[in-house]
Amino acid sequence: MRANTYGNDKDVIKGSAGFDLIYVDDGDTRDRIFGGKGNDRCVVDARSEVVSGCSRIIVQ
Repeated sequence: MRANTYGNDKDVIKGSAGFDLIYVDDGDTRDRIFGGKGNDRCVVDARSEVVSGCSRIIVQ
């Protein structure tokens, strides 16, 4: 899932079972990620954007 194109918005991303690669590094910290079951990798602007479920968090 790539939700990193537009800044100054609020993206809400919900992962599914298995491996999800989620990008929300769009220059704002308004996004929220709910990773699913499995090993999810989440690329974010700040750790505060991750609500749950990300096995690996990469802050950019």
